[in-house]
Amino acid sequence: MSDDGTVRGVDQVSKTRVVDDNFCAAPARTVRMVEIDHEAILLDDARQAVYALNPTGTLIWRCLDGLSPVGEICDDLAFALEAPLDIVKRDTFDLVEQLLEAGMAFDRRIGEAPTTFRGPTPPVTQRLLHADTTEVLTVLVGRAVVSVSCNNARLSETLRVVLASMIVNDSTAQTHLFLDVGIASGELLAMSYLYVDERRVLATSSTGHVVRAALAHLAGFAQDSNPFMLSGRLLLHDRGAMIISASFGCLIEVGSRRLIREGWRTAHQTVSVVDSDTLEVIVGEHRLNLDPEGLQEIDRLFPSESDESQIVPGRYPLLAMVSVGYRNIIGRTESPATRVTQLAHFLKSSNGLRASDLQQLAVLSGQVDVEWMMGNEPREFTDLLRRLAKSRPVERLDRRRPV
Repeated sequence: MSDDGTVRGVDQVSKTRVVDDNFCAAPARTVRMVEIDHEAILLDDARQAVYALNPTGTLIWRCLDGLSPVGEICDDLAFALEAPLDIVKRDTFDLVEQLLEAGMAFDRRIGEAPTTFRGPTPPVTQRLLHADTTEVLTVLVGRAVVSVSCNNARLSETLRVVLASMIVNDSTAQTHLFLDVGIASGELLAMSYLYVDERRVLATSSTGHVVRAALAHLAGFAQDSNPFMLSGRLLLHDRGAMIISASFGCLIEVGSRRLIREGWRTAHQTVSVVDSDTLEVIVGEHRLNLDPEGLQEIDRLFPSESDESQIVPGRYPLLAMVSVGYRNIIGRTESPATRVTQLAHFLKSSNGLRASDLQQLAVLSGQVDVEWMMGNEPREFTDLLRRLAKSRPVERLDRRRPV
């Protein structure tokens, strides 16, 4: 998959011809093939990259053993498929060149170059940190070491009390949560923001909302098992749940009144555990070893306001997965592998991309509504909320398939 979200296949012509009959293509050491309905997805564990192959591309990939020259492979394929050799060569050479460019294959005659890839873009939180005003607390959540940063001295001290039993001395942890508390100016309300890694997950005028949401997100780092999880903003309704994943740093912002009017509530958690058999999102209680007096002090200093809502733990049928700002090419293809790679951004989590998750996403995406939005147009989003609130998840559950 390229940086712009498009998936390259055998139909596209490579700009520079580097493959000849004697080329010996071999899969990169860190690449695994995940089969999806007679097609395949190549998963590079080292770079956390995916690449979709159609049935023809899958067949060619299986032949790339690094021992047989591409010319011989083309001869065998042309004979087995009873296809013109020149067409087989064109498609095979094009695919191999695309795989080379994507880092999924290499020329065995030359050897594989050391795995090199750029690290993640510095998180928004890192760019906003100021040593003179920001305090960083490092805490142990389950088995995860997480940094919590805040630019407000008073709130930082309160957090230190609340998280006292969890604080550890580990300077290697990167900042995961950043509470950016604003300052009121004149008649304007002070806006506060919560960032989880590079994504802004909350914007509100309530400081208490930010700190309580931060503690809820913090609990999500305590996953000790390896369940199937989807990342993104989780919205809950009596009828079910939807998960929103956005390609830009700020997740879609909708007014609290609009959400409440349509019966939706925001659950503050970075990832959501999904039961692939029942298509339900599992929402549990947040369990952190927090100081009760410190929690009471937070509620006293920052009482709950109208934009906060109580979340009832339970199992919510997944009504839809909503992609915001991603390029949608699914409507132009029925390729199962392409569909999964287009939705792989829902799998970004602490687990990383796993073959089992790609397979479960293939099943899930075939049974749950997938919505595509290019921006945060309020009317478009309100219409979507209203439609999903009236949907009937029971009918969808009757069509589920085993993983």
